[in-house]
Amino acid sequence: MRPIRLELEGFTAYRELTLCDFEGVDLFVLTGPTGSGKSSLIDALTFALYGSVSRYGNPNLVHPVISQGKLETKVRFDFSVEGRRYTAVRVVRRTRGGATTREARLESDGRTLAGNADEVTARVREILGLDFTQFTTCVVLPQGEFARFLHDKPADRQDLLTKLLGVGVYESMGNLARVREAEASQKAALHREELERIADVSEESKKAAKARVSELEVLKKKIESEEPALEALGRRAQEFRREAEKLEEEKRLLEGIPMPSDAARLSEKVTAAREGLVRARSARAEAENALAAAEEAASRLADASMLSEQKRGHQELEDRRRRLSEAERESENARQALERSEKERLAAALQEQKARELLEESRRELAAHDLRGHLVQGEACPVCLQAVEAIPKEILPPGLASAEKALSKASKEKARVDGTWQEASKRAALAAERTRTIARDIEILEKKLAKAPPLAEIDSRLRSIAAAESSRDQAREKARLAREAERRAEAEVERRSSEERSAFRLFDEARDRVAPLGPPPSDRESLLSAWSDLAEWARQELPRRTTASGKASEAAKAAESERERKLAAIAARCRELQVPVAARPRDAVVTALARTEQEVERIESALALTSSLRDSVKKEAEEASVAGALGQHLKSTGFERWLLEEAFRRLVTGATAILNELSSGQYSFEYDERLNFEVIDHRNADERRSARTLSGGETFLASLALALTLAEQTVELAAEGSARLESLFLDEGFGTLDDETLDVVASAIAELGARGRVVGVVTHQPNLAATISVQYRVSKNPVTATVTKVVL
Repeated sequence: MRPIRLELEGFTAYRELTLCDFEGVDLFVLTGPTGSGKSSLIDALTFALYGSVSRYGNPNLVHPVISQGKLETKVRFDFSVEGRRYTAVRVVRRTRGGATTREARLESDGRTLAGNADEVTARVREILGLDFTQFTTCVVLPQGEFARFLHDKPADRQDLLTKLLGVGVYESMGNLARVREAEASQKAALHREELERIADVSEESKKAAKARVSELEVLKKKIESEEPALEALGRRAQEFRREAEKLEEEKRLLEGIPMPSDAARLSEKVTAAREGLVRARSARAEAENALAAAEEAASRLADASMLSEQKRGHQELEDRRRRLSEAERESENARQALERSEKERLAAALQEQKARELLEESRRELAAHDLRGHLVQGEACPVCLQAVEAIPKEILPPGLASAEKALSKASKEKARVDGTWQEASKRAALAAERTRTIARDIEILEKKLAKAPPLAEIDSRLRSIAAAESSRDQAREKARLAREAERRAEAEVERRSSEERSAFRLFDEARDRVAPLGPPPSDRESLLSAWSDLAEWARQELPRRTTASGKASEAAKAAESERERKLAAIAARCRELQVPVAARPRDAVVTALARTEQEVERIESALALTSSLRDSVKKEAEEASVAGALGQHLKSTGFERWLLEEAFRRLVTGATAILNELSSGQYSFEYDERLNFEVIDHRNADERRSARTLSGGETFLASLALALTLAEQTVELAAEGSARLESLFLDEGFGTLDDETLDVVASAIAELGARGRVVGVVTHQPNLAATISVQYRVSKNPVTATVTKVVL
């Protein structure tokens, strides 16, 4: 796997979209301060491939990769494997309980190879030949995990080497060899069975089979010579049978032609309905003529509405004249009442005047008494101008009181009489106005009726119009009833005609069935006549066809009998030659002849095959033996174990050379019988001890030596199609090295990169970073981490 391009957004420290272009780069370094996000780029690369991050310790823990405050992260990784380009994309979305990673895809050459997270992981394992643990052991060495391969259990290292070397192909070869052994053994067994099956063939059996072929050929020629006559007899019998069947069918058709029992009754109903329609149409025409005459007579008379209006005018004029007479009497009475009221009014006024004069006279005579009535205590007296201290006791003279009473009575009477006069005056005026109004109305009506005929004449004319309209209405009702009767008659004709058409359809169906027999022409005017003619014709035709049918049946039987006699003779010869008797003897003989000829060929082939089969059995037994031996050699306890041990030996040899150089000659690798790593300490009397006893810095150097060697040494022993370690990523761990060792490590890394493999180093050590020309400098600001590519 060689990286080409990494694109990430919302991934840990990389909140914003970040791109890293690795195309054409074999050796590079990711450098920057501690915590700036260098290792996160390696995590993103691993996550894009496998959906997991090694340093989280839990392959299912993914939500920490989402940048704080972001809802999702997206990683795209373009890479190549043995020259073919791939693109892996994964999206992680934050959920209430963690995160979901189901959205993922893997593409290559414009095709989608996987469409969800699980499918992408499975295809990546298939393409790279490594699972997540193996990938982070020998391709990506995460920070703090350099020693995993060094300290792994032997079984785990063996599993990884099996994947790297493609040992499965040798297991497949062993399985294939064992399958071929079984196939060769099975073929040999089959050939032995075939030899046993053909062991009974001989020259005598071949001679007997050829003799039977000759006899069958003679019988075949005899049958072929008889076949024209047999076929002719068969055709003749079949023709006579068809003729008899045809005549029987014609008899059946003729027997199904009886005239329906209701044909006569239906004809009578149709005739009656049509005659009723003629009568109804005549009655309707007569009623419509009478209606036309009545309407003509009514149209010649005067307008009844105008006469009615004139009659109402005469009646209103008579009413006005009567009311005028009443109004005149009422006006005269009102006038007379007004005159009487006028006289009473004058008399009352005179009486009031006299009473007032008498009172004035009494008041003059009794002025002092009158003045007393006007005095007010405390005010000045109008006579002496002195203040009135007390009003004298009133002593009214009798004459003055009587005069005042008389004046009061006269005034009340005058007021009553005035009211009566006013009422009489109003009634008189209203009566006079009413009289004038009625008179004007009478004048208008008289002018309006000046040219109108008298009332008696109007009544006479109206009676004539009413009589004419009554006659017209009666004529209209008669015409309506006549039209309804006509419609009912038409409906009855249609109903009966429909029944007749239905009956004619049945007749036509019956006639069509016997049409090929030549029935007489049908009378379409009369259903009864049509059925009668057809039924009589059928009755006369039936005996002739009965006779012809019997003759055809006898002729068919005679032809069949002759044919059966000839077939019996052929069947007897077939039984003699043990040929199954069939409906077509020639076919049975041809089949038997073909089988016998095949038997001759089989015997001849078997005789020729016997020696060949014996040679084949010998050859297949030898092939089974060779394949069995190869299968045994390629079992896991044999060649596979040797290959793994050889790979482990070469790995230790190569890693020893690098470790020797990295440790300035102090350490070499060795291994025990269980393939556990050991080291030889050359500075301590070549002491041999477990690799687990190395210090932290020494463990890093030993692990680095193994990692650098793993990609190099296993290629020579790897089978075609096995995992290819085209890249190596080293994450940190260089802080424990001194400057001299760091220079040695840098040289080893550069040499591996120069051999066509991609080597990526993650470090914050400026001295190591300075030795690598292609640098990806990582920095972090308050918002996001960034990557800048620099080529020195």
